[in-house]
Amino acid sequence: MDNPNKPPRYFELEKKHGKPKPLRNVTIVPRGFKEWINLTLVYKDQMITSRVRVVEPVGKLRLFVAKKFCLYASVKNFKMFHLACGPFHDEENKVFEELSTRCENLPMSRFDIMEGDQVHIDLDEEDDFTKDKGFLHYLMLGSYVDKGEEGKTPIQNTPPKNIAFVVK
Repeated sequence: MDNPNKPPRYFELEKKHGKPKPLRNVTIVPRGFKEWINLTLVYKDQMITSRVRVVEPVGKLRLFVAKKFCLYASVKNFKMFHLACGPFHDEENKVFEELSTRCENLPMSRFDIMEGDQVHIDLDEEDDFTKDKGFLHYLMLGSYVDKGEEGKTPIQNTPPKNIAFVVK
């Protein structure tokens, strides 16, 4: 359209359809995408700002959150919500959405997590590991083979007996 040497076909089409409207100038520039960002993690009255890599899966973020807030026994029993509140989000794109456990293999960037955003953690208070005075930090599992009477060899083909220790 802006070329001074237009082919004859251009004039034929212009006569048939009219003058073309100018094309929009579209720039495809990433909106603040960075591989490493500062993300604020919010759990109850605690706020921790950490540097995370957004190409990592959401499941890795879940493990990171569990480590930061000592929620080891409740890894699958808390929900994470992304609050798009950083400077790179438009006002109409500021959303609060759940980072579902079904999407744990997807990268964080898939949820448009950017610099300055927040992830809110909500612990399901009904889980078996939540106690009135705190949280269960570790669940240690062990097993042993019953040797029968003292000093005798173990009973053949006896499966190990499982035991669990709760450590607070």
